[in-house]
Amino acid sequence: EAWRLRAVNDHGMGKPSDASLADTPKRAGNDTPDET
Repeated sequence: EAWRLRAVNDHGMGKPSDASLADTPKRAGNDTPDET
């Protein structure tokens, strides 16, 4: 699910590429959805 991490990084979440996938969608949902 590298696309997910890349999408989050693109949104400027500031999350490292090795961020847990379980935490990624939660963080993204706080600001912007990772699936547009």
